[in-house]
Amino acid sequence: MKRMSIKEKSLFAVALLFSGLFWAALAWVLIVSAERYLPVLGLERAGIAHVIGLLAAVVLLVYAARLLRVTRKMAFLRGHAVEVGPKQSPELHTRIGEVCERLQIEEPPVAYLLHHPCRNDTYHLRYRDQVYIVISGELIDAFTDRQGAVDFLVGQELARINDPLRRWKFVLLPAGVLPLIGAAYARAKVQRYDRIAIEACKTKVDAAFALAMAAAGLQRWKALNIPQFAAQGAETRKLRMAFFELVSPEPWLCKRMARLRAIATNSDTFIPRRQPLAYLPAALTPCVDMRALKGVRDFSFLLLWVALISFWGTFGYQQLVQQGYVTLLFPKLDTPSAIAQPEQPPAEATGEPLPPARDKYMHLHADLKTLGRLAHARHQKHGDIPCEIDHIEALQLNYRSSRYAFSCDEPIVYTLVERGEFEPGRAAHLHSYNWKTDTILKGPAQ
Repeated sequence: MKRMSIKEKSLFAVALLFSGLFWAALAWVLIVSAERYLPVLGLERAGIAHVIGLLAAVVLLVYAARLLRVTRKMAFLRGHAVEVGPKQSPELHTRIGEVCERLQIEEPPVAYLLHHPCRNDTYHLRYRDQVYIVISGELIDAFTDRQGAVDFLVGQELARINDPLRRWKFVLLPAGVLPLIGAAYARAKVQRYDRIAIEACKTKVDAAFALAMAAAGLQRWKALNIPQFAAQGAETRKLRMAFFELVSPEPWLCKRMARLRAIATNSDTFIPRRQPLAYLPAALTPCVDMRALKGVRDFSFLLLWVALISFWGTFGYQQLVQQGYVTLLFPKLDTPSAIAQPEQPPAEATGEPLPPARDKYMHLHADLKTLGRLAHARHQKHGDIPCEIDHIEALQLNYRSSRYAFSCDEPIVYTLVERGEFEPGRAAHLHSYNWKTDTILKGPAQ
């Protein structure tokens, strides 16, 4: 964690914590879902191994797609770009070597010059354990009078390449879309890359010119008033400016300029504090990249977060119901049958048949059949009459799982109910379900 600020270390720890919770929750949900739904679908023999195999296939498919994408980029570079070396752009080759020496990097990357109409920046690739840096030819031409600014751009890419936290990149992906945390950690990394890149410059003032080009363009950067541009940072304290920075993975360019000028001149700089009110809407806005593939990735993780939170919320509520805490705190919210119903005379007293939609046993029979299917699947697998079913508390039953019991002598799921539970004002019946004959059995009135 060399050159990492205390803020970045704290944000990394928080992001790692949330990402760990995400992956653990996702694994738990997949295991529980497999144990719950595979028997119901008649796929109990598939087991967890098949689920793990399916996940492994998805991972391999994603890896293959990424490898194909990188291979395509490398083929494009070798076919269109110019490889920098002692016999091709020797001055740029020497400059990259000097930057590596300042940053104490033993193995310089392979550099390419590329003219791309849609890109005027630098980027890097990793291919077969070799690092490649791609530099826009337009940048080299733009900094003809300030070649030192190229040192800053190369230094930034080297900082990204040699980031000690790169190995955690995939693990931290879930935290990248979280409000406040994901964007704040990304901004902290950009600031660290800037601090490393300015150390790569022989003359630290050149770093400001590199950012001036990013702000004003390839031609107009020479006319940019750098102190005036850095002073624009005072505007970022306003609500709208603070909000859009809090949800962005990059800090405002004028703030970066102010920090680099302070480092170059070895002086203090004033970075205004953000408007506190901006944190409230920012806490409700996820950090999602809108660029093509990254946008799809971020939206996928965002949907997974929503699904996991919904699942755990439902599961937690069911646990509270089973333990009786919901009955204790909110008696009317215990189960569907406990919702207050206006007392009405029995259907037999009025001579009118009870509509199917209002059948008080509808939810009960659904639970019995769900449990019966699981018992039948276990019977086919083990060949005996099951007395219980594992993880029954994880099922989304209409009533508490403690109200059902399995027979050890016959293929029956019994109902344990209280008086008047399913028909308000009347004694309840003990209903059961024979999962071999698929029939509902009604016992005598209690």
